Amino acid sequence: FENLNLGYYLVDSSVGALCGLGTTSEHIIINEKNSVPKVDKDIVYYDGNGNVIQNVDANNTFVGKTVYYQTTIEVGLGAEDYVLYDKMDNGLTYTEDSLTVKIGDTTLGEKDYSVEFNKDGYTFIITFIRELNDSDVIVVSYEAVLNKNAVTSGTDAQNPVPNKNTATLKYGDENEVSSVVKTY
Repeated sequence: FENLNLGYYLVDSSVGALCGLGTTSEHIIINEKNSVPKVDKDIVYYDGNGNVIQNVDANNTFVGKTVYYQTTIEVGLGAEDYVLYDKMDNGLTYTEDSLTVKIGDTTLGEKDYSVEFNKDGYTFIITFIRELNDSDVIVVSYEAVLNKNAVTSGTDAQNPVPNKNTATLKYGDENEVSSVVKTY
């Protein structure tokens, strides 16, 4: 800001920080202490021992085959009220009881988050209850099966239409970030 009169100002940041300034000083420096969290959705391939060997943002498969999903959330400094919304196209069916939520090697449970399935058009909604630290990396894993409603073609071979799975992380007051993967 330049050429402001001395006085009282209310400053809001893009990640939801709010501060009031009452000053007669001619020079003020404000450093943002919050950061935007990151969300990354992947289709995962495992080896025979359950170790991840490849993460991709698109794949090809057949109706009846299982697709393994993983959403990674890097918690942002100062951000709070994390809610993960997962939405699959009609060509994918969530595999019941396949959902796991971890921070590092720790599997989270009902004291750490709540989950609602098939609500408001979403496959599931996870609301994090646990206090999150800015160094936390949350990994949400689950499976889905490509079903008979899957889109299997597009306008032509050069422009196939995917079956999408979208992860949207809402946090703070009204902020959100999303990531999409595609199965052909």
